Amino acid sequence: MPETNHRSAGSARWRPWIGILVLGALGLGGPTACDRSDPEAALRAIRRWEDARTLAGDSLLVHLRDGAIEVRAAAARAVGRIGDPRGRGALEHALLHDPHEHVRSEAAFALGILGDPAALPTLARALENERDVETTAQCALAVGRLGEKSGSPLVVALLDNPDPRIRECSVEALALLADSTTVDALLAATDDPLESVVWRAAYALEKIPGSRQVQRLISLTSSTSAPVRRAAVRSLGRLQSRDALPRLCELVEERPGDVPLRIRLADAIGRIGAKDPDAIEALGTLLTDEDFGVRTMALQSAARLQAIALLPRILDLRADPTVDVRAAAYEAASACLEGRNFDVLRRGLDDPSELVRASCLRELGRSIEDAAISMLADYADTSGSLLLRMAAIEGLGAAGDRCPVHRVAAALRDRSPFVAAVAATALAAVGDSSVVADLLEACDRTDDHSGDIRLAAFSTLGRLGDRRAVERLRRALADATDVRLRIAARDALEQLLDPEEAALLPDVEALRAQVHPVHRSPAQPPLVVRSRARQLVLDTDRGHVIIDLFGDDAPQTVESFARLAEKGFFDGLDFHRVVPDFVVQGGDPTGTGWGDAGYTLRSEWSPRSYERGTVGVAHSGKDTGSCQFFVAKAPQPHLDARYTIFGEVVAGMDVVDRIQRGDRFRASVVWQDDAP
Repeated sequence: MPETNHRSAGSARWRPWIGILVLGALGLGGPTACDRSDPEAALRAIRRWEDARTLAGDSLLVHLRDGAIEVRAAAARAVGRIGDPRGRGALEHALLHDPHEHVRSEAAFALGILGDPAALPTLARALENERDVETTAQCALAVGRLGEKSGSPLVVALLDNPDPRIRECSVEALALLADSTTVDALLAATDDPLESVVWRAAYALEKIPGSRQVQRLISLTSSTSAPVRRAAVRSLGRLQSRDALPRLCELVEERPGDVPLRIRLADAIGRIGAKDPDAIEALGTLLTDEDFGVRTMALQSAARLQAIALLPRILDLRADPTVDVRAAAYEAASACLEGRNFDVLRRGLDDPSELVRASCLRELGRSIEDAAISMLADYADTSGSLLLRMAAIEGLGAAGDRCPVHRVAAALRDRSPFVAAVAATALAAVGDSSVVADLLEACDRTDDHSGDIRLAAFSTLGRLGDRRAVERLRRALADATDVRLRIAARDALEQLLDPEEAALLPDVEALRAQVHPVHRSPAQPPLVVRSRARQLVLDTDRGHVIIDLFGDDAPQTVESFARLAEKGFFDGLDFHRVVPDFVVQGGDPTGTGWGDAGYTLRSEWSPRSYERGTVGVAHSGKDTGSCQFFVAKAPQPHLDARYTIFGEVVAGMDVVDRIQRGDRFRASVVWQDDAP
């Protein structure tokens, strides 16, 4: 999926500052007799350990073995969220031997998010003997999340289970495994009597190329079920099957009112990449669709195809009333014109929307005109909008050999760490090792609290291939308190060192296993066992959206968003990311996709699934979320157990569908005590 923002559902660039904390400072000692007899006290202790990302010796595991049902279940989920592989044995014991199905289900879920392949034999034993539906379903998903294709037969055996929940989760697990040996089973699942199983099977087939699945997916585009048709079209696009193109073009004419389907048709035609006359004509039809999401996606596909035949219609859409359509029109025109895009893009710099102007600046780097480089350098150097300065630097990075390297390197010292991080990334595309000293200096900026600059600089230093960076990278590999920085340093060193030296580097899994207590910012609300916040109400430019909050499943996340809303943090902010048929995202105080609330949230993964209307926390890796949130516009199984779910839209999804980039909102919270 395309990623255009710093912290986004599926982005991986925003990084938190994580520090070492003495356990005693948080009162993270062992459980007391009071804890064992008082479930609330035990749950408070579990929340503390989970927040600090530590098992606190064996203390948390004691609650998993000895406590009330809700305590054992909470302890199991906490072990999975913490991610310390030393908790695997206790989870396996709970899965196989706990007398209560809720605890066993949570243990299965936790083993999946823990991600240790050594748990596979235990999951196999559980699947052989388990009789509880939800526990069996979570075992199937856990096998998929472990990613071991040797587990595929365990999941395939569940596709004949009479319970629909088990069949749904089994198909989702096969999608995660993407194992070519499961094609026959998935094809058989497309004949399941349950619509929810069929569309999941169609979705799973997108991961496995082959002619048999293409023909079956083509037939599914005639299904009477809208979710099945949409999943089939999506998969055909991702399989890039030219055999599917005639059918996709037919559907453009057959289904004029199915907006989600038409968005997926526009995307699929562009992904297949054939400049077939019928495909170009179909995209032309979609460019005139009433829905702005369809028009936006059609423009993005026209850009992929460099569909010069559509250029007149593309240029007309520069006057579209919708910001995203205008931005996509300039990008598509730039792609069609290739380097001869200067005059078109210069006009876009007069657009009333800063978002459109930023898109034009990014594209200007591809222009053959020297004036484009001068214009970008001027934008990068001014004290103007943060968004435009960042976009101009990205544009300079896209200029390659024509980039004024010293101008971009100077941005490494910009007052904004976000601008500096973008500059570090842009220098990788330029490929000039003369900036190594500048990058090393940027790595030591004291205002890089989130690690953004260092992450970008480490990556660029690896690509530049200059061994002057080795000492600094080795220091980060040994000392960085954020495991993501260690991984970035390791990856860069692997590119810089001789093969014999690189072979001695720790692998990524070893680095991930280095779990330490995590610093909790005093700016965060106090820990709660469960949040009293009941609803979040968004007053947007398009209408009201009411979100029910999951204060039990994601208590710290809900509490944080509720407290931010209560003090007016969100008032006047905008939705900076709108992806057709995917997500609407907002909550960034900078409007750039890089902003935060001054602290990070621990990921609170749960067995809930991303359905249409689900509200999640945007992040770029575990424990990096903050104040940015997104609303799913369609089911997104690939986000499950990867992004915290903290609510669901219960009124106003039609409003969500109308939201455009740049729309503003206010937020208020309804507490339990306020409920009628």
